[in-house]
Amino acid sequence: HQIRKRFFDEVYRSGGFVEDEEVEDRVTGIGQRVALAAGRSIDAIEFCVVNDQYIYAYVYPLINIVAISKGMYEDFRNDNELASVLAHEVAHIYMDGKSGHPPTTLEESRTHESNADKLALEFVRRAGFDPRAFAQCFWRYMGYRFQTEGKIYNEQGSTHPSNLKRIAMINVAIGKLGYSR
Repeated sequence: HQIRKRFFDEVYRSGGFVEDEEVEDRVTGIGQRVALAAGRSIDAIEFCVVNDQYIYAYVYPLINIVAISKGMYEDFRNDNELASVLAHEVAHIYMDGKSGHPPTTLEESRTHESNADKLALEFVRRAGFDPRAFAQCFWRYMGYRFQTEGKIYNEQGSTHPSNLKRIAMINVAIGKLGYSR
């Protein structure tokens, strides 16, 4: 499959995968729990950690691969945070499978991201993790942005809502799931 080959070529050009069995097992195990909570089979989605210190995660929905960076992995405080980010990426696979296409405009993309956040909270809860951890990640990311850019809010031109908007939406959704913030 061409897309799969392109994915692996890009990863190997930029540092390859983290080759640590404990890390791989943790990410795969938590990812599989999330995938099952999303109604997928245990081996329907591949989870991996790319060898990069920057903090990010992404998904290749056409080939069902979810990748997080080593920097993001090392930034997680607990399994709840890891599950939340993996669930967000799994939600993209789930939603793209339902709609048949990814978003095409900036506004559609932001809405798609917000919907993935909401769906991720449900998947995390079903998988037995605490969805409140998701908002904690965004608080930290907002702090990192402030440290590097001197601002906490930057949505202009971004395909994602601001971290502040995401935190507010996540907190409202968590309340609807019956959790206290």
